[in-house]
Amino acid sequence: MKRINADTILGVLFGGLGVFIWVWSARWIDIESYDPIGPAYFPRFMAAIIVGMSAVLVLQSLLTVKSPAHKPDTKGVQPWVYQLGSVLLACSAYLILMNPLGYIISTFAFLGVLIIILGVRNWKTVAKSSLFLTAFLYLLFAYVLGVLLPDGILAVIFS
Repeated sequence: MKRINADTILGVLFGGLGVFIWVWSARWIDIESYDPIGPAYFPRFMAAIIVGMSAVLVLQSLLTVKSPAHKPDTKGVQPWVYQLGSVLLACSAYLILMNPLGYIISTFAFLGVLIIILGVRNWKTVAKSSLFLTAFLYLLFAYVLGVLLPDGILAVIFS
């Protein structure tokens, strides 16, 4: 009998989450809105993606044959744990600093930190990537989607 691994368990859990989102979004089908596709469309779209990806994860984990010689290193804390902790800390700082610093400054710093966490050590690459992504995301959210973004300290400087 094949052992159930972490991918199988996570796939089943996220599949259940997707089903829950699908069922929960049924509450919004009868709500009238100005949107022609209705308020339940996006949650159901995301739920379908979550269920589909979960099914792929479960199938992959059940069909993949692992060699018996493979033994994970369990000595000490794995490096990915530090990366995960750093990403969670960066996300928390980003959320806290978004209003006081503003979208542009906080997003530039956040993306720079994430790129460094992912292993890029060339400062020119980090700066260029952060600048390009910040500009692209700002234009997308502010002008294409019409989202109001916090100005932060830039409002004081440029007003």
